Amino acid sequence: MPESAHARLTVYNLLGMRVATLVDGVREEGPHFVEFDGSGVASGLYIVVLRADGQVQSHTMKLVK
Repeated sequence: MPESAHARLTVYNLLGMRVATLVDGVREEGPHFVEFDGSGVASGLYIVVLRADGQVQSHTMKLVK
């Protein structure tokens, strides 16, 4: 995070359904690490969306069990 801000990190399946919200709160400036416990979901592709400081970034994640 380039500066302190409210951040929301959400994981969606390819149908657009929310699978998990990993972060939802104020985060301080600097790097952050978050673990995703995928034990309750199937192997496959997921979309991870970070919303912070008025910006949105998304990336795909491949979960292999």
